[in-house]
This record gives sequence, C-alpha cells and structure tokens, in this order.
Amino acid sequence: MRKIELGTFMKWAFGEELVHLAQRANEGGGWNYIAAFGALGTVIDGGGYSSPELSHVHPDAIVAGEAVMLLAREDLSPPEGWNPLPDLDDPHGVLAGVVDEVMARRAMRDNASLNANLIAMVISYAVMGKEPEWRVPQPKFRMVSRNGEPLWFIRQSQTDRFGRVYEYETDGFNAKSRRPRPGAYRKYEVSGGFSGHVQARLDWYLWARAMELIVARLNEGLTAHQITAPKIDCEIWKNSAHVRDDAQVVEKVG
Repeated sequence: MRKIELGTFMKWAFGEELVHLAQRANEGGGWNYIAAFGALGTVIDGGGYSSPELSHVHPDAIVAGEAVMLLAREDLSPPEGWNPLPDLDDPHGVLAGVVDEVMARRAMRDNASLNANLIAMVISYAVMGKEPEWRVPQPKFRMVSRNGEPLWFIRQSQTDRFGRVYEYETDGFNAKSRRPRPGAYRKYEVSGGFSGHVQARLDWYLWARAMELIVARLNEGLTAHQITAPKIDCEIWKNSAHVRDDAQVVEKVG
C-alpha cells in the first residue's frame, strides 16, 4: 500500500477522481453532493460499481466519497458552554455573549442542513488542499454608546403581582441632574463585531472532528493507500497561547 498524507489524498480524491461530484457540492451545497453520490449506486459482486459514472473512479476515492457522505448521519456540535476563545483577552467579559449569539443562530437550524453545510465545507477544503483558518486577532473593545456618547446602565428590581422579584437593566443616566445614577455602570462591546471570528473557530472544530471520522473510515476501507495523518486537534487554540479566564470588569459609580 502506498503511504500518503491525508491532505494530499483528499485533494486527489475530490480534486481529480470525484471532481464531478465535488463540483455539484460547490454549486448546490452538501445536499447536492449527498443526492448525487447516493444516486450513483453501490459496489457490485466482483468489484466495480453499478453506475457507469463511477466505473473509471479509483476504489479508494469511492471510499473517501462514502466517508464524507456518511457525515450526514453525525452530530458533531460542540458541547453546551463551549468556549472557542480562551486564548483571547477579554477584560470586560463580553466575548461569551458573542459566542452565545453564534451558537444561538446555529441552534435554529436542523442537524441535517448543518451536516450538509459541513459536507460542502469538507469537500471545498479538500479540493483546495487547505484547512480552515482558526487564527483570529485579539479583539478591540469600546464603550456601548449612542451618537458617540457612552451610555450608563443600572440594574433594578421589581416585584410582580404574584410577589416574584426579578431584576432588569435600564438607563442609568439621570436626565434631570445630568449625572449618572448611584450604582450606574458603563458597558463594553467588541469593536467592529467578532462573530465572524467565532464562526471561523467553529468551522475548524467541526472540520477537525469530521476529518477524524473520515480518517477512521478510510483506514477501514482503503486498499491501495495508507493514510499518514497526525491527530487533528479540534481545539488547537488551547495550546497556542496562555489561556486567560478574566472576570467581567465594569466602570461603576459609587
């Protein structure tokens, strides 16, 4: 068996042998690939495939194609409370909110459509011979403002008609005195937004977990190639720098 690096093998499989299917995934997403591959038939007795479209394709490339298609059955979502940004400075404790927003948008989609996107992403990076980019810049922060003026906030409590007490956040600026109310505080946000960088790390996490499954299936089914691949760390950023765990900081008025 020929030893081959994982990225080289995947680029060969989808960039050459299965390029027609890879193009369908590029044009119509993972659903297009799943439908196209599934319609091509299965292995028949004595070798070869029931579809003429696969008759010229190397059997090991077919194994790769099937391994990617089987991602449709998986649930590779990060665990609840997942933190993809432990290596970044967060003196105001606001990055968790950005992560929550990204994960909330993901939770609104069903697993089938998420996996179809994952399949398209895996194929796309395979054809390009690349990996998702997980490196992100340190965030910059700014005070929450309106019309260029930093806002003040304050937490207050209220009792409803059932006797239940709940807290809420409201305007902490006293318009009459033109001063912040006692206990008021400023709030910070990430300057320029940061959800795209959170998504980049989510893409890496999903891609790395998908590749781990693909390698396992390749090792079981390949006949002419032997994959040489170090374990891909799905949270590689944890080892890239000193991990910080900063508490939230607010500017308070006494």
